[in-house]
Formats: sequence, structure tokens, C-alpha cells
Amino acid sequence: MNHSTSFVISEFTNPSGEIVFRVAGWLDGKRVRKNFATRAEADAERQILEVQRLQSETGIRAVATRLEDAQLKEAEAVLMASRVHCPSTSILRSPIIPSQRGRFRHCAGNHARIVQSSTDWF
Repeated sequence: MNHSTSFVISEFTNPSGEIVFRVAGWLDGKRVRKNFATRAEADAERQILEVQRLQSETGIRAVATRLEDAQLKEAEAVLMASRVHCPSTSILRSPIIPSQRGRFRHCAGNHARIVQSSTDWF
């Protein structure tokens, strides 16, 4: 059975007799079924679930940022290049720490790299 199909909205009658709008589909191998009072609520949830499904399949996600497109591409390139020197990418999660004689340590552990200034990293 193909579980990567999109989510669908259908009218559903609850055991109480109330008619609701059901969003149904699969996300990360798990069945999802949610009921909503209005079609608009169901459609909003369907869109959210579709985005989550696509993100889990592709590893790409949307994030609000102040960076321009060119800056995003450059940041991704720096991240990929930094993994050669620092697989944990801890440089991107922690501030640059001053060390001896004005140098900076960018990574911890076996992947430490000492450079003259923070601009040497790029």
C-alpha cells in the first residue's frame, strides 16, 4: 500500500449523528485521521499535514528568515563545507571562543581548528 499519497478531506458522520469534515492520510508511516467542524478548518489542517509530509520525505523545510536568497545559498554552502572540518557543526551552534594569542577556536574535540580571525573560516 502506498502511504505517500496526499491527505484527503471527506464528510463523515460521527456516531452522534453530527456531520464533520475528516482529514485522512499517512504521515511517517502512521495513519492520520482528524475531524473538524468546518471545511475551512479541515483544509487548513490538510495543508499543514501536506507540508509536514513533504518535509519528512525531502529533508527540506520552510523557515522564516531575514536572509536574502543569495545569503541562504552561501550559508548552506558554508555549512556543507564546515562538515569536512567539523562534522558536528558545533561552530554554527556556539559562539566563536577566543583562545590564546587572539586566535579563535571554531570546533571542539578532534576537529578543532585554530585560525587567525573569524574571516579565515570563510
